[in-house]
Formats: sequence, structure tokens, C-alpha cells
Amino acid sequence: MLIFLRISLVVFFLSATFSSAFGAMISVDLNTFYADPIVAVASDGNSAVITEDSFYDTVYLSNDPYEFGDPGIVVPANLLSLSFHYNFAIGSNNVDEFHAELFDGESGDLIDDYSLDITDVGTVTWDLSNLDPSIFLLGLEFQLNSFDMDIGSSLVISNVVLETQDVDPGPPPVAPVPEPSTLLLLGSGLLSLPWLRWKSSNAKK
Repeated sequence: MLIFLRISLVVFFLSATFSSAFGAMISVDLNTFYADPIVAVASDGNSAVITEDSFYDTVYLSNDPYEFGDPGIVVPANLLSLSFHYNFAIGSNNVDEFHAELFDGESGDLIDDYSLDITDVGTVTWDLSNLDPSIFLLGLEFQLNSFDMDIGSSLVISNVVLETQDVDPGPPPVAPVPEPSTLLLLGSGLLSLPWLRWKSSNAKK
């Protein structure tokens, strides 16, 4: 039992050290996005509720620097991915779609997208570890698209996060370990000291 506890503690500290040393999470504030009037963005910017409306064919939550001059999302160093959580509920007898897209904020070129036309809850993660290094600004847009006259669908977007990788500083310097031959030579010298002292004292007599 004691051995198991020790192993568990070692694994815990190693995992905590690894996660803190090699990864960082940056939250994206949804308050920096353009939101149609029927979109409710939380005051902390962590989530937004998009509801269907008969006046809109598409309801937008968008940060588009390319087309509309929005601030966009600055690409951090060592970017690994962008992820978000969604909760999409389609109203009764509705034919609707949730669509999200990520694009280059300067050129408007599409980087990745995601579409869904069924009720579902989940997380989308886009791998950006091989993102073109010339891209320094991202655009991100969420849409609730209505293809009928009925209403009742809703979409909740939350926890939009950029994951980055910290630069590994490398292992700490390690003091050189003497070779076995060096240790043997040093040990022989130390063992011979008493004999040399005895020989020196006998020579003086």
C-alpha cells in the first residue's frame, strides 16, 4: 500500500510538472466578437447563447477582421490548437444548421470549419500546430442557419481556448560524474596516505 501511494505521488507530480512546463491555455473573450442583437454574450466573455429568430436567416457571432474590420484573434507563439464547446438544440420540425469557421484574418482564406445539422453537444478542436507562420491574425465565426420558417433552435458556444506549447528550456545542468577509473585512482591514493606517513616517520628515527 505504501509503495502504491509513493508511485501515485510521483506520477501526480510528474504530470503536474509536465502540463505546467509544456502547455498553456489562453481564453478567447467572446465580448470582442460582433453579435447579432438576439445573441446573449456572458459578461465574462466565456460563453454566448445564439437563438433562432424569424427575422434572421443566419444569426452571427463573429470576429472577422478581413471583411468587417473586427479585432480578430492574435496568433500567440507556439500555437497548437483552437477549441470550443458547443450545445446545439434543433427545435421541433426545424431544418437548421450550426456552422463554425476559422480563417486567416488578413486574407480571408479558410483554415478549418465545422458544420452540424442535428441536436448535439460536444467539443471541436482544430489542430493549428502546422499553421502557416506568416499568419498572425485569425478570424472566427459562429453561425446558426435557418432553412425553414419555424423557430425554436438554439446554440450555446463556450470555452473558446487557444492552446500553446511553451518552449522546453531543456534539462538542468548535471554535475559531471567521475568515471570508475578516476574513483579507483583517487581511492588508491587515499589508502596509501597512512603507509606513506608511517614510512616517513620511520625514516626520521
